[in-house]
Amino acid sequence: METRAATSFQVHGLLVINLLLQAFDGIATYMGFAVWGEGNPLLRAAIAQLGLGLALVLAKASGCVLLFLIWCLGASRFAVVAMSVCALALCGLSVVPWLDCFWAELTV
Repeated sequence: METRAATSFQVHGLLVINLLLQAFDGIATYMGFAVWGEGNPLLRAAIAQLGLGLALVLAKASGCVLLFLIWCLGASRFAVVAMSVCALALCGLSVVPWLDCFWAELTV
């Protein structure tokens, strides 16, 4: 019983972390796009077709829906691993590059 509660707490915490990372990525992309562009070729193509705002809303909404679907699996080991992988991927592919870009602007 105690292990299940800890796993449920982990899944909820990982959901919140992932949603915050999604929000950071969307805001950073919106703010930094004019200066640095977008590194993701799929998102870059969507921006070219739909415009920056709509493409970002759709991309971030789809990411949040997928996170919610994982969360709906409940307190399972798969959900914890999947959410952890998503958080690590967002950190490595979004947070670190954007912080590097913004930091470079501050130190110039």
